[in-house]
Amino acid sequence: MTVTREFFKGLLGGLKDIDFQTISRYSPIYVGKPAYSDPKLERRYEKRIRQIFSDLSLPAPVFVYEPYAVYYYCRFLLRMSFIHDEAARARTRVLIVDHGGGTINTCIVELNRQGEISSARPRSPQASHGGGSFVDQFLLRKKIREASFSPEIRKKIIDNEKLVFPRLADVLAEIERTKIQFSQGKLNGSHDLTVRLGVEKGPKEWTFSLKQSEIEEAFSYIWDRNCRNAIAATLGADDAKKVDYVILSGGTCSLGFHEKYL
Repeated sequence: MTVTREFFKGLLGGLKDIDFQTISRYSPIYVGKPAYSDPKLERRYEKRIRQIFSDLSLPAPVFVYEPYAVYYYCRFLLRMSFIHDEAARARTRVLIVDHGGGTINTCIVELNRQGEISSARPRSPQASHGGGSFVDQFLLRKKIREASFSPEIRKKIIDNEKLVFPRLADVLAEIERTKIQFSQGKLNGSHDLTVRLGVEKGPKEWTFSLKQSEIEEAFSYIWDRNCRNAIAATLGADDAKKVDYVILSGGTCSLGFHEKYL
C-alpha cells in the first residue's frame, strides 16, 4: 500500500495547483481496477485506494474496470476523433484490448450519441494471464531450462526461484528492460545478462543470452495460449465483423506484437 500511495503522490504531484474538489463536481476522478475473479480482492483493492485518496485529501474516486478506464482515457485525454464525432459515434462498437503488467483485459463497449458507454459485454471484463510480467517470467524459466546448472541447483530453482535469486524482482526487471530495448531498436540480435545467485555451493553469478527471436517467440506462445481465447470469448460468434474500432492499450514492447496478431 505504501508503494501505491507514493505512486499516486508522484502521479498527481505536478497537478497540485488544481482544485480537485471543484473538478470532481463536474467530472469524477476515474481509477481503473483489475478484473479480479474474487470479489473479496476487488473490495479490498477499492478500500485501499479510497484510503490513499483520503490521505492525499482527494475526493473519492469512481472505479471502473481497466479496459473501460482505457476508453475514458481515450475520450477525455486523447480526444479520439471517432468518439467526438456525433454522426460516427451513434451505436459505435469498440473492442478494447488492454495488455497490462499482469493480465490482458478485453471488452466490447457500445457508445451512445453523447459518447457514453451505453452497453458493454461482458459486464465483468475478460481477464487472461499473459501480461508483461508473465512474459518476463516465461523468458526466465526458458533460460533456466537451457542453462547448464547442476541437478542440485536446478532442483532448488524449480522448488523456489527466490532461494536461488536473492533479488528475483531485479532479475525480472532486467529482462523487462532488455525486452523494451529490443522493441525500441536499441538492441539487435542478442544481449547478455548477468545475475547474482544465492547458493552456498556453486557459482555466484549466472550469465545468459537473451535473443530478440526468443522474445518474439514468447509473445507468440502467450498470444496463442491465452490472448486469442480471451479476445474470441469477448467477441462471441460472428461479432468481429460488427466491431467498428479497436483500441489497443499497453506497454511499449507489447503493442507492436499485439497489433500484428490482431
